[in-house]
Amino acid sequence: MSLAYWAMFLDHGLEVSRLQDADSICADAAPGSLVDTWCKWRTTKYLGVYEPESRIYLVAIPLVITTSGTILFGYGVQNALSWVSLFFGYGMISVALTAMPTITLAYLSDCALSVNSDVLLLVNGLKNIVAFGFLYGVIPWVDSVGYTSSFGTMAGIFAGIVGVGAVLLIMYGASVRHVSAQWKVILE
Repeated sequence: MSLAYWAMFLDHGLEVSRLQDADSICADAAPGSLVDTWCKWRTTKYLGVYEPESRIYLVAIPLVITTSGTILFGYGVQNALSWVSLFFGYGMISVALTAMPTITLAYLSDCALSVNSDVLLLVNGLKNIVAFGFLYGVIPWVDSVGYTSSFGTMAGIFAGIVGVGAVLLIMYGASVRHVSAQWKVILE
């Protein structure tokens, strides 16, 4: 969401004090403009040819921030560190996990414009199912192995899936996109 989106609410009487999750607001605004600037630069560099996969390169930023924040949070809770470590760990996770869908959903919108609503619904539904699974299993997991091990494993799983997925999309995304464009569901 852009700053103009939030400015619209501010102009209609919503108080700033009611916007409690400021890190998510910043994370909504920053990746959109950063990714658009990056894509404009890449398009200019490649003589005006826009490739949606150029958005995926910037997944590296929230990937590093989320992984680091998850490890910091788990280590901080396990070793009863100051509230500052928990604050920054949770903040890093919040900002980066808000930025990740901004980048990936924009990529999906570029790739599947004709079935955009269906694709976005499917991806958001699957994302929420996975989030529910992690949240459902995290308490017994933490009880059995501790915060450092469980949050470190979560960071590794996240980094592995997102990192490998991003590399595969950068390498093979264009060819998959061209093949899937001929599918009957997309042509109708």
